[in-house]
Amino acid sequence: MEVTPLTNRAFRSSRGLTGGLAFLLMGALATVGLSACGAPAYTYVSDSAAKTYYKVPSQWHQISQKDLNAALKAAGGSGAGVWSSAFDAGTAPSGSNFLAPAISKPFVFAEVERCRRR
Repeated sequence: MEVTPLTNRAFRSSRGLTGGLAFLLMGALATVGLSACGAPAYTYVSDSAAKTYYKVPSQWHQISQKDLNAALKAAGGSGAGVWSSAFDAGTAPSGSNFLAPAISKPFVFAEVERCRRR
């Protein structure tokens, strides 16, 4: 009786070495392909003209520009920046959340304004 090394047996299948590797490769490609179909982890926000960008978790909710402008105006701002955006991690997103003295969920606000020359 001939004894074959264990490594030779590990890479053999009923289809031979080539068939086993092809089967393994197809399984790996299917796994990678299916994992790419998942939802993205982040929402990417950008203003390419101002070279401004950031990312937020995809579960966060974007505040509408109308609500954001109203909250900025109520706080004494103009809301007339070149570009602004906000995201809220809370279940009831609102433009006024970032002005609240105590909020329980994260909130992100970004604004780009024109430079004023003197």
